[in-house]
Amino acid sequence: MRASLAFVREKFSEYNSLCFGGELPELPIRMNNSRSALGLFVHPRVYPDSKPRGVGECHIRISTRLDMPREEIEDTIIHEMIHYFIWYRRIKDTSPHGRYFRMKMDEINRLHGRRLSISYAGPRDVMDTDIHRRNNYICITHWDDGSLGITVCGQTKIFEIHRGMSGVGGIRNIEWFWSNDPWFNRFPLVRTLKVIRLSYDDYKAHVLTSMPCSCDGKTFQPKK
Repeated sequence: MRASLAFVREKFSEYNSLCFGGELPELPIRMNNSRSALGLFVHPRVYPDSKPRGVGECHIRISTRLDMPREEIEDTIIHEMIHYFIWYRRIKDTSPHGRYFRMKMDEINRLHGRRLSISYAGPRDVMDTDIHRRNNYICITHWDDGSLGITVCGQTKIFEIHRGMSGVGGIRNIEWFWSNDPWFNRFPLVRTLKVIRLSYDDYKAHVLTSMPCSCDGKTFQPKK
């Protein structure tokens, strides 16, 4: 299923009572189409302890991008509610997903049979429900050991990525492609050098069916 505003509001109320003792005031909930963050608790960065915390200045965002199992949407909502709980109570944690966050997460998992985690890495069939189209500039690295790597970036990072890859030892060859196939949405648009291992089957099925391009570090264009 895909999350809806009515569903999120219903579950917020349910799990506020069940997991947080009904302590959390209602706050605005916004739905979006994000791929990078399935859920997000947004609040003021700096808030003096002497000032009452205005809940109206906060909101929770839930993405409708992926067709996910109902239980995983619920876990996403609860995850953001933990962030809200920590902020609302002025709890000092060691990091955004620090010691207290993990303690509260483990407690909810244990007491209520949930499967909360720090991040979501969905199975292939869930990732395939992402049908949003974007411009993907795809760098394929062929390594000396025969393995393949993929790096997906935005247009402004093509030359920086190309020059960086050219200086990495162990790379036998570099190829560039362009595609707006939603299949590539499972890879983040990188700003710095980051290579993700790619299977030959995925290379053949998705990369080789994309538009081949040439790049020399200064120009980028489709191959003729």
